[in-house]
Amino acid sequence: MRIGAIVRSYYLTDYLPYVLKQFDYCEKIIVPNYRYNDEEKDDNTYEIVSDFKNAVVTVDLNGKSTQAKAFNDALILLQDMDYVWICDADELIKPEDQEFILSNMGKYKSCLMRVIDYVDENHIYPVRDHKPIALVKPDVEFYTTRCCRGFKDPLYLDTIFIHHLGYTFSKEKMDWKTNNYWGNKKDLDHYSTKVKYNVPKFVKNVLQKT
Repeated sequence: MRIGAIVRSYYLTDYLPYVLKQFDYCEKIIVPNYRYNDEEKDDNTYEIVSDFKNAVVTVDLNGKSTQAKAFNDALILLQDMDYVWICDADELIKPEDQEFILSNMGKYKSCLMRVIDYVDENHIYPVRDHKPIALVKPDVEFYTTRCCRGFKDPLYLDTIFIHHLGYTFSKEKMDWKTNNYWGNKKDLDHYSTKVKYNVPKFVKNVLQKT
């Protein structure tokens, strides 16, 4: 089975090395350097990607593009893969969970997963109903952010999670993310209450190193 990955990355690269490392076994990794607007930031995506094997490719986009186009352009370069992981530069999936998902895809063209949003080494935000796409056949088409068409009845595993570290950035970076990634429109009320949680060791290790 030939496996690829797409990892979006721009500016918020604290966890990018760990995200890329979790896909070390993938034959190709495409990193869309997607800019949410035309603002220039101190982005070291290229520098980080250069430390990985030759199968890692970086695609440069600007704020006049869309997130869906970033995914679709990357998928063009992965048409010879059997499956492609879809990931942001602040998301982790346990290696054993990746293996389990791949071994259970069967007839499915996509896999949806729930998300755990981490606050720090001891807390999370309440788990949302949100189920983003985590794995696809390369012949699907994204039409907005992380939604795509070209399949029915995705594989959904309720007990396997994407571990999202995107709320653990510094205040400066979180302000930028709120103003750019969410366009000042996202309802952040959900994130006003944190919950005590036994954070998995592999997540805690990453948080402690950054």
